[in-house]
Amino acid sequence: MNIDAITAQAREFISQNKLEDARELLLLNGYINHHEKAIQKAYLELIPERLPLNEKLSRDSLNLFSEDPAIRIKAASSINGVSRGNWTKELKYCLADPRTISLLLKTLEDNEKVLFYSINSLGMIGQRYDYNDYRIFDALVGLYKKDVADKLKIAIAQAIPQFTSEVGWRITMETLRCKPAKLARLTVGLAVARYGESMRTELKQLFIDPLVTSFKGEKDLDTKEVLIKAIAKVGGISCKDILEDLLVKVDSECTKVAGSEPRRQRRRSPRCAL
Repeated sequence: MNIDAITAQAREFISQNKLEDARELLLLNGYINHHEKAIQKAYLELIPERLPLNEKLSRDSLNLFSEDPAIRIKAASSINGVSRGNWTKELKYCLADPRTISLLLKTLEDNEKVLFYSINSLGMIGQRYDYNDYRIFDALVGLYKKDVADKLKIAIAQAIPQFTSEVGWRITMETLRCKPAKLARLTVGLAVARYGESMRTELKQLFIDPLVTSFKGEKDLDTKEVLIKAIAKVGGISCKDILEDLLVKVDSECTKVAGSEPRRQRRRSPRCAL
């Protein structure tokens, strides 16, 4: 990596009023693909901070460090709500910014409620705004290994699958032991269904039995449908017989549910989703 050339290119973009190009170049090489201190420094010098321009987010970011725990919880919840809200370019500049991530990472030593909201915000920013800063991954994996409450472990498993790291996948698999079981199974199923294609073959094989066991132990039909998609993602053609057997069982359960509740709209069969 030629740090001087990257920084010079960023400056050239800015001189041509191509701030977004400069921003993306410095983010990719300083925070996402690489963690290069010199490029991070250039980003902070060259790219203006947008967060202070958003009155609500600016106020909430300050309140994250209030002496009053109730104010900190409210601020963390508010930022989480924004991260899950309507996607806008303004919010991308405010949220998917290393300075915002640094603020949220500092809150990971706070009480459990603040932790929960901040973990969710970090995951949403990474997934919705395509900002996979590995500082997020490293911090959340470190937090998971501290043996935090199951609620936080599940939140972490929801927040990290886009990093497609083997360490992350092993943590995701471990989350199947968490309670409530339904939420843990849904979390793992969604992670594998959405991002599991990136796993190496040997790791995919390790997921098959836990996912099939989870499917057999789950009663919720929507969660079963997600788990079937996950099994298909890691098993491929080798899981064909298992999937056919499981689909027959789900169709049978759907029929029973529909038959026992004639006045309600029938659930569509998971077979239609594959």
